[in-house]
Amino acid sequence: MQTASIIAANKGLLVKPEAGLCEALHHCDNPPGFWETTKLKGKFPLVDCKYVPVFTKVPFCVS
Repeated sequence: MQTASIIAANKGLLVKPEAGLCEALHHCDNPPGFWETTKLKGKFPLVDCKYVPVFTKVPFCVS
């Protein structure tokens, strides 16, 4: 999201988060997870909250 936000800002675009194609927060969360779009928008203002992801989030198995 950090890199995408920088690129989008320079090109006048919005970022459309796709949970199925991103890096899981495995170093930050236990169990790993994904931020909701509204939370992403709070940190990255260029997130497009109207975007509907193509992929669904796959739940992680914690053993």
